[in-house]
Amino acid sequence: HEGPLLVIDDDDDTRERMSARLAREGWRIVAAENGKVGLAAVAAERPCLVLLDLMMPEMDGFTFLSTLRAKPEWGSIPVVVLTAKDVDGEDRRRLAGQADRVLRKGEVGLDELPALLRSVVT
Repeated sequence: HEGPLLVIDDDDDTRERMSARLAREGWRIVAAENGKVGLAAVAAERPCLVLLDLMMPEMDGFTFLSTLRAKPEWGSIPVVVLTAKDVDGEDRRRLAGQADRVLRKGEVGLDELPALLRSVVT
């Protein structure tokens, strides 16, 4: 994969479990605990994919996405939202054209995640 996979999630346990599982599949992982740290990571090294939680302190996933997409050089970075939030119609409108896929935590298992993400970057 060109560049790392950036995992942005404020829950330490979730972030570490996803990172470990994806690393076993050969992904190089960079992890961030919120959108603000995630943007700094993107600036440091362009990721091949961002796996993004929506509900986080400091900077949530919605703000991260709009900031990321506002920069032309980052506009083509694929973003997969993986959230526990009940994504309603308004949320879907906010994510339209911003996120490549929206997945719900609990409906997608850790073992399914690598194949789902691979399908987005290929």
